[in-house]
Amino acid sequence: MSVRRQLLLARWAVFALCALAIFATTRVADLPVSWLLAVGLLAGVRPVQRRANRFIAHRAFVKLYGTMNEERFEDAHALLGDLRRVYARSASALELLRVHEGSVLVLEGRFVDAARLLDSVDRRKLEPALVPWFLNNLAWALARGGEGARAVTIARESIDASGASGDVARTSEDLRACQLGTLGAALFVAGQPGDAIDPLEQAIARGGAPRHQAARGFYLGEALHALGREDEARTAWKRASEAAPSHDLGRRARDRLEGATTPYRA
Repeated sequence: MSVRRQLLLARWAVFALCALAIFATTRVADLPVSWLLAVGLLAGVRPVQRRANRFIAHRAFVKLYGTMNEERFEDAHALLGDLRRVYARSASALELLRVHEGSVLVLEGRFVDAARLLDSVDRRKLEPALVPWFLNNLAWALARGGEGARAVTIARESIDASGASGDVARTSEDLRACQLGTLGAALFVAGQPGDAIDPLEQAIARGGAPRHQAARGFYLGEALHALGREDEARTAWKRASEAAPSHDLGRRARDRLEGATTPYRA
């Protein structure tokens, strides 16, 4: 059932319960008392409706995150379209949905499309706590799309936006680890392999999801290889390939271990 239909059903259910309550009071109470109860019930409809709407929206976003984690991208795009119709009159909600759509595009490997979309988001309409994540995703999309110099600038802006709070893992994903990994990858793509090593090693040390560790290990290996530190590069690629063998960069790390010598391409 679509999110829009769930919201409509919830609205009608609340009004139906109110109507039933009003009807019941008219059967057992005097008319003035019934009218007072009716006014009280109707006054309470809006708070109840808002809570129902928030619950339904929360479930929709949980479902969206599930489709992304399971890489069901077609379902994710369909759900985003549904949510856009529901929140068509809310500028801030629409911007948030564009951020999520950019995240889906990143997971699909459509980095140029993701960067273009995220670049068009009006960050002033986002909650302050979301801005560092948004900037980090934009920087990652730019780096994977080959725009290293700009990715470095945005990655550092993300770190500045989070401040000291970025050092604390507040969700299942460590923001600072993600920022450091993105900065390191961006520095490598920008042609600064020596500067890329430290943030990448810090990101790996902080830990994280296998796909993130694979990406960090791959770029660390590339940076070490560019500096002629072949043994260390192979160690990094090995860790990357073992962290997430089916991930794009995990597979590329395995290819490097098997002797591929072609230069890196975004």
